[in-house]
Amino acid sequence: MTPHPKIYVAGHKGMVGSAIVRQLLAQGQPAERIVTRVHAELDLTNQAAASAFFAPEKPDQVYLAAAKVDGIHVNNTYPADKFGYVYVLTPTGMAKKAVITHRFLERKMDEYEAVKAEIETLKTETGLKQ
Repeated sequence: MTPHPKIYVAGHKGMVGSAIVRQLLAQGQPAERIVTRVHAELDLTNQAAASAFFAPEKPDQVYLAAAKVDGIHVNNTYPADKFGYVYVLTPTGMAKKAVITHRFLERKMDEYEAVKAEIETLKTETGLKQ
């Protein structure tokens, strides 16, 4: 097993991502252990595409430096659109998504338990449960 982790850098062509790659290389990280993809190869806002990428690659570390850059006019015209999906990929966005998912699962488990209890009651009332 190699002592160097497999690292995926999202946004490696941008200012921050390219600085991360340079720093990793300067610290001795082998280039072949740094995984990169341009947006045309991997659209991180597409959940299926992202899952299809991460499943076989299995990076040990992920640096999310990807951003949508369109200029001042687009930023002012479509401020909400720009970061809608990309935000979810940030550590804060992922943490918030995890909290929302956890609440959703808790609610669904409660609903499941209520339906299960109702089924048991109906079985008893109809004589199906012996």
